[in-house]
Amino acid sequence: MIPTANNSNSLLLVVVQTGLFQELISQLKKDFELSGISISIDNTFTSEELASTLYKHVLQLINTKFDSFLQLLYRVDVSEQNLQCNQIQDTKELATKATFAILKREWEKVYYKSKFS
Repeated sequence: MIPTANNSNSLLLVVVQTGLFQELISQLKKDFELSGISISIDNTFTSEELASTLYKHVLQLINTKFDSFLQLLYRVDVSEQNLQCNQIQDTKELATKATFAILKREWEKVYYKSKFS
C-alpha cells in the first residue's frame, strides 16, 4: 500500500523517508515542462522549499493563467472534481488544495514506478 498523508508538508516528509524525493522533483519538472509552464525547482531544495515554491507557482497560475493551471491538472492527472472547487472560498485555499493534489498524484506516479519498474 502506498504511504499517504493529509497535507503537502507531511506528504513530502513521507517522500523523503522513502528516498524518492529527487524522483519526485524530476517528475514535477517533467510535467510542468510538458504543460508549457516554467518552474524553478532546484535539486537541492528541501521539502519545505519545494512545497512553498510549488504553492507559489500554483497560486500565480490560478490568478494569472487559469487555462495553464487547468492544463497542468490535466497533465498531472488531477481531476477538478478532486479539488471540490464548489466548496472553496478563495484562491489561496484552491492553491493549497491543488498543490497537495498535484504532489499526491506525482508521488503516486513516482512510488509505483519505483515499485514496478
